[in-house]
Amino acid sequence: MTQVSNMQVISAMHQYGGGFASRLAAAWLHADDSNQDRLKDCFPELWAKYATLAVTLAHLREAEAERIDTEKENGLPDVEDRPPNVNEDDPRIDR
Repeated sequence: MTQVSNMQVISAMHQYGGGFASRLAAAWLHADDSNQDRLKDCFPELWAKYATLAVTLAHLREAEAERIDTEKENGLPDVEDRPPNVNEDDPRIDR
């Protein structure tokens, strides 16, 4: 399993958690090392949930980076450089 840092777990908790989880993440950021450990130990189910999410997010970032590298190796343009996908026959488009 991919290892993630405490900060990756806290980031996932802050960004994707509900009211309590996001505030717990904020408290963790303000805590010293001892209190960070206490918060982590008091809510193991939340920590496990967001650690799993952090791993998933890390895998998605790695896959995206590999996709971009593959496209560059194959001479494909970056997404930003590609023309928009426009159907010329679409009547909703003003010309």
